[in-house]
Amino acid sequence: MSCKLTVMLSDNKYDIICEENSRLIDILSNNSIHLSAPCGGKCFCGKCKVIVEGDTSCEDAEKPFLSEDEINSGVRLACVKRITQDTVVKIPNIDNAKIAIGGIMRDTKLNPIVTKKALSLDTPRLDNSNHDLDRLLAAAGNYRINIHALQMLGKLSAKNITDITAVIIGDEIVAVEEGDSTGTNFSVAVDIGTTTIVAYLVNLANGTVVGNASTINKQNIFGSDVISRINHTIETGDDTQMQKIVSEQINSLCNELAEKQSIDKSNIYSVMLTGNTVMLHFACGFSTASISKVPFNSVTIAPQILRPSDIGISTGLKLFLPSSFSSYVGADITTAAAACELDKSEKVSLLVDIGTNGEILLGNKHKCVCCATAAGPAFEGAHIEKGIGGVSGAINKFVMDKDAGIHIETINDEPAIGICGSGVLDIVAQLLKYGIIDETGRMLDKSEIPQPFNAFVQGEGIDVRFYITDEIYLSAGDVRELQLAKASIAAGINVLMKEYSATADNIETVYLAGGFGSYMNSDSAVMIGLLPKELQNKITVCGNAAGNGAVSMLLNKDLFYNLPLLNCEYIDLSTNLDFQTEYIDCMMF
Repeated sequence: MSCKLTVMLSDNKYDIICEENSRLIDILSNNSIHLSAPCGGKCFCGKCKVIVEGDTSCEDAEKPFLSEDEINSGVRLACVKRITQDTVVKIPNIDNAKIAIGGIMRDTKLNPIVTKKALSLDTPRLDNSNHDLDRLLAAAGNYRINIHALQMLGKLSAKNITDITAVIIGDEIVAVEEGDSTGTNFSVAVDIGTTTIVAYLVNLANGTVVGNASTINKQNIFGSDVISRINHTIETGDDTQMQKIVSEQINSLCNELAEKQSIDKSNIYSVMLTGNTVMLHFACGFSTASISKVPFNSVTIAPQILRPSDIGISTGLKLFLPSSFSSYVGADITTAAAACELDKSEKVSLLVDIGTNGEILLGNKHKCVCCATAAGPAFEGAHIEKGIGGVSGAINKFVMDKDAGIHIETINDEPAIGICGSGVLDIVAQLLKYGIIDETGRMLDKSEIPQPFNAFVQGEGIDVRFYITDEIYLSAGDVRELQLAKASIAAGINVLMKEYSATADNIETVYLAGGFGSYMNSDSAVMIGLLPKELQNKITVCGNAAGNGAVSMLLNKDLFYNLPLLNCEYIDLSTNLDFQTEYIDCMMF
């Protein structure tokens, strides 16, 4: 028996026919409707809240995550709710996220990955050696030519058109166009993050970025971290589901960029993808099963040149994927390193990309070492009880004062609805500063805290909470989550410094990249021990360095083909004895 599900999302309405007793979260994912589910629908995060009209039932499994007011208002968890009759569901719109787009940009000469040549072909003759391809190569030089370009060449020849433009990628003519179109040459760089996807429209004719677009990565319905998503693909045996989600989102972003800039999509000739190794595997439809288990090998970390249509992307004639360093230090670090010009520098730099996954690189043009840490969801707010992504209303700044009390700021100055990663960092730093959290990470009971801050504390022991608003709090468990995450990053940095025989004095610059790294307060990061205090004055926030590095590779093809940053040793922290010791030491605040 089937039921009708009506989904209300922003200004959109979706009518879906589904099988009776189907889980709501499964129905939504099967119909490409976005809903964040950090735990992958396992019912232990309580973040997949929806409003079910007229619903009077509430399952025991979801009650711990819902207030009495929410239950009475029809708020339910999509991972628990089953559709047993015709139902109307409203989903909160979270596409208004604050996404890192700008940041550091490499100063590079224009040597684009796609070039154009204006050509004048000989007039056809009654000559057996004067065919269309012969005349094209006589004018252009010694290139390969693909079937697509040959088809276009034949159509132009049939119209007796001899003034044309050849579109060239590498040693191949990929398209031919009528007249001189050398001034129209666009490509798109896409950074596929675990949490967000950002696309940049690049004018290769003059070397400028003319537009950008971004969105939440809709794969998060299967979990906020890569392991949850890998496990989902293993459980379902479907390596194409994640691919379909991301290719549809990339197509949507490319369409948006072309429309905003009034550009014909046929003039977008290539797409450069960057992201961590798992995200690129998902995009290509590669199996990720081996990445999640010893010895953690991937299908490939080598650079790839594909046809976009091979993976469901409808824009461009060539698709470029830069090289990765390992299964867990991906092309996003390769492109970020390019953006920060680490391949040119004699001086030692530290690159830390803190997002849903933590990737760290230390070194210079001659030598570098890198590692990956399981920092994960705490920095994105996912495993924090009142945590939320960087959307409107998320508390992203927090300050305490003995006289003035507490002061919060939210994204877009909207009413507070939760705490994002940078807000969690600030809160823990301030609670440490005023002794509400001790060096072990224990949050003190109300009776142990002097006025005026004891008024914000409720509960005891493992149930103690610090209230920021009447509904939003930081719990003792949240502090432990942050401890685990910060200890992982800090220990990774310490291990790389040992492996490189570097001290804080040797490191000239610390580049903070990624969604969380772009918005966090570096003073708070140092205060909780996420970053060494000796490096505090060397920190440069570089925004979405991965995306900007991908742009640089479009602007200068040598960075894609010959990036001189290959002398990099991957340090596997899971087998590194120093890491275990460092990790325990770094747990302390």
